[in-house]
Amino acid sequence: MKDGASAARTTAVNLPVAPRASRRAWTAFVLTGMLALLLAGGPASGIGLEGPFPVADSGGDQLSPAVGGDVVVWEDGGGADADIRGKNLATNAEFALPAAAGDQVRPAVSGNVVVWEDRSTDPTGDIVAYDLSSGEEIPVAVGAAPQRRPDVDGSLVVWEEDRGSGFKLYGRDLEGGASFAVSTTAGDKHRPAVSGDLVVWQDGRRGSGNSDVYAKNLRTGSEFAVESVGAFADTPDVSGQTVVWRQEGAASDDVYAKDLGTGETIPVGATEGDQYSPAVSGKLVVWADGRDGDVRGRDLQTGEVFAVSAGDSGPRANPAIEAQTVVWESQRTEEPNLGAWDIRGARLDAAPARPANLRAAAESGGVRLVWDANTEEDLAGYEVYRGSSAEGPFQRLGDGPLTTPEFLDTGAPKGAFSHYRVVALDGSGQPSAHARSGAVPFAVGTNLTAAPSRTTVSYGQTFAVSGRLAHAGGSLAGREVILERRADGGGGFVEVARGQAGSDGAYQFGAVSPERHTVYRARFAGGGGFEPSVSPSFEVKVRAVVLTELSASNVKVGRQVAISGAVRPAHAGSVTVTVRGKGRIVAKRVVYLGGTGGQVPLDGSRYRFVYRPLEPGDYSVSVSFAGDADHLGATGPTRTFRAVR
Repeated sequence: MKDGASAARTTAVNLPVAPRASRRAWTAFVLTGMLALLLAGGPASGIGLEGPFPVADSGGDQLSPAVGGDVVVWEDGGGADADIRGKNLATNAEFALPAAAGDQVRPAVSGNVVVWEDRSTDPTGDIVAYDLSSGEEIPVAVGAAPQRRPDVDGSLVVWEEDRGSGFKLYGRDLEGGASFAVSTTAGDKHRPAVSGDLVVWQDGRRGSGNSDVYAKNLRTGSEFAVESVGAFADTPDVSGQTVVWRQEGAASDDVYAKDLGTGETIPVGATEGDQYSPAVSGKLVVWADGRDGDVRGRDLQTGEVFAVSAGDSGPRANPAIEAQTVVWESQRTEEPNLGAWDIRGARLDAAPARPANLRAAAESGGVRLVWDANTEEDLAGYEVYRGSSAEGPFQRLGDGPLTTPEFLDTGAPKGAFSHYRVVALDGSGQPSAHARSGAVPFAVGTNLTAAPSRTTVSYGQTFAVSGRLAHAGGSLAGREVILERRADGGGGFVEVARGQAGSDGAYQFGAVSPERHTVYRARFAGGGGFEPSVSPSFEVKVRAVVLTELSASNVKVGRQVAISGAVRPAHAGSVTVTVRGKGRIVAKRVVYLGGTGGQVPLDGSRYRFVYRPLEPGDYSVSVSFAGDADHLGATGPTRTFRAVR
């Protein structure tokens, strides 16, 4: 298959998917123990195991198993050349992948896609894919350069390839598009593994004799070191945000994991003896244990370590895991085929994942809890527990497992803090580790009133606000009440003053002085088991003040009288000056405040008008301001003068 030329083979493989039922029943005694641990805040219960069971034992070495869903694939060494075979664990049907002269090795599988290293045309290796649903063989990477060790997730395939400058990493999306570089930085790159947008590999950029674990986010293009301790680290695997690898220590090789989301590194299998060949799916890690040749696992969520292949007697190696299915190589210790390697498997019954992203908040009808839905196939539901403290004891709420990821606790004690725990249950009743909330207050409702002593004041005058703070059980004494205001017409409320409710819940704010039309309200911030509350708002109108002065109270006919004054607060605009004499209006003028153009000088909004009486008699002067959006209009005090001959 040089230069991408390959005839598509169309031998379809029928792989019906059978539902997987719960595989283990728990006794009432065990369940009771689980829930007792849960209520006391202890860890979730142990991992169940079905197996080991044979996957492939037909003679000759069966090596390099990989698992995806119910499908297991492996290298079959029973013939002249190594070929790829597979098995559907749900139907127990075994099948062969298309064979050709030369070895087919190192398979990987995801969904309906199987990939492997094909040495039929080029002994240095090409990468081939096969669609189990359509029977189509797809040349992924072919050519003179060695292409090796493929991995696949969905339709994305990655592999290592040497194009003349050492092994680098490349990828291709089988749904369309050409191959692309994953990492071509200095040093050899080996053993790529892919999960979603994340690719991990062992990296030789520090030179000969060194190996580190690196990763790249294909969506963002960010390439980074997963571990940076300087120890020799290799054989990485990845699932979601969890990366695992083998790391050489001073006395032994150990297995480590890192959560890329939190940055936490976890010693998974750091024990006596060598631990190697790690694989991960979700929060379950498996590896080969060099102390006794066993395959072991760890639930990163609960911390539990468990045996996977304890029923096998010979050496075991190269485990792979998908969801809760584990497969591995197992060497025979008796006839027939003494010393040959078979593929064995086991089904785990791990506890469900801890419910994620638990949120709890009080509302009018109780405390509402919401969390992210679990995705386990055998999820039976959820249980919610409430306690009066973080340490418990906790009481189960509701009549049975919840089928949706939310719950309204209508019985939460009012005026108190409640603590919640939520667990997921699988089909056998096995609980997850618990998700926990912080202290959640379910407060008692309150009522706050507020009323002004007057609703209209002249500029510079004050008024009082009084009201009462209460709850359903009576008055709420000694609590702080906040008076707030905002300008009429919009904007947010700002604080004016703070006061304290008396023994009967009554409060009062005196000498409140608004500058303009203003909306007020009182607010109780809540706390101590009581809900916050806000009074109905009210508006207080402010009337402008007009000041008027005369230059004389007695003048000669024909002589001028200066009429002047100001509007408070300072305004632009105009006032109307009205002069009356002998029972009629003798002059009426509009005078702009602050001089020409209605401009208001910095010292206030003053006006001035000159009148010359033409007849003797008594005269009166009044000055009015029409008002605006912020102030009511007003008329100043009436002033009088007398004109004589």
